[in-house]
Amino acid sequence: MSLRLASAIETLRTPGGELETRLFGADWGRIWATRNHIAHGYAFVSQDLIRETIRFNLPDFERILRAELDKLD
Repeated sequence: MSLRLASAIETLRTPGGELETRLFGADWGRIWATRNHIAHGYAFVSQDLIRETIRFNLPDFERILRAELDKLD
């Protein structure tokens, strides 16, 4: 779960940061920090924390991305 979450976050990063800032605003910093914790294994990444993140934050993350995709149609 952790690596897939980190990968999903990483795919959204753009060179200038315009997309992720527009979509997630101030939350992007926390989203990217989550990716860094997973990718670099800072200390220990709690699987409970990852599960909570997926359970409570992933639905909004997905909703934002789906809304952006709908604009492309």
